[in-house]
Amino acid sequence: MTTSEIIRDFVTTELVLDNGAKKLSDTDKLIDSGIIDSMDILSLLSFLEEQFKVEIESDELLPDNFESIAVMAKMIDGKLDGNRGNE
Repeated sequence: MTTSEIIRDFVTTELVLDNGAKKLSDTDKLIDSGIIDSMDILSLLSFLEEQFKVEIESDELLPDNFESIAVMAKMIDGKLDGNRGNE
């Protein structure tokens, strides 16, 4: 599974319980459209750090970084690529 698919699966199964969420695209605005709220961001933060074994720094805890599945996947993939360079 890709990073985007893993994040989408979490959002649709754990955060959004209606069937319409299954149709989320990578670019749907999650916060602006009310799909997720600030409490969901905390759940996402915890999930992302545990699932991908990364640390999301306090200066990265901005709504823009949780705007869409694509944005989150880009942030995580960037961290994973950076970690590979340190091995």
